[in-house]
Amino acid sequence: MIRFENGTPKAAHLSAHADGSAYTYDCLEKFQGGKRPVIFSALGSHAMYTKPGTHDYSPVKFVGPTDHTDRGPLWDPTLNFAAFQHYPSPARDKFRAIDEDKDGKLVPCLKFRGQWGDQFSSPPINPQKSGGWMANMNMFQPMKRTMSLHNLRWGDGVTGPRDKDLDRAGMNRYSHRIHTSI
Repeated sequence: MIRFENGTPKAAHLSAHADGSAYTYDCLEKFQGGKRPVIFSALGSHAMYTKPGTHDYSPVKFVGPTDHTDRGPLWDPTLNFAAFQHYPSPARDKFRAIDEDKDGKLVPCLKFRGQWGDQFSSPPINPQKSGGWMANMNMFQPMKRTMSLHNLRWGDGVTGPRDKDLDRAGMNRYSHRIHTSI
């Protein structure tokens, strides 16, 4: 999500899992003469980041899931994108395609109330399983844990834009912080 003031981009929210982070537009890496931001999409994920590397997003440090980004192929979204305007409403589902002829048929997708992604994993992820993501837990026994690692599960996919509070006053859903550097 990009916020504009008088037609000039001022801040960008990069979504990632439960929320994401906001950045001043000026601090983002740019290309094409400094006009377009460079954003890194996580491998196999919907998360977006400001730089390549490994990004930990787990509440369980050292053993939880991470996202990975790199400077792989550059994708130019202006070659294949659909733009929509969101209008605040109690149902949070009022959208309009900017190019109605090209993208109008996609508006119903934005109103989808289900979850976009893989089904909830069952049974729980087993960190002890051979080849699992953490076969030896002994080194973590002294650490205080807030949740049992044996009960971790991959959750269902993300919900659609109608559940993202697009009419929020700030850039983030749960915090007001806007980073001024990456």
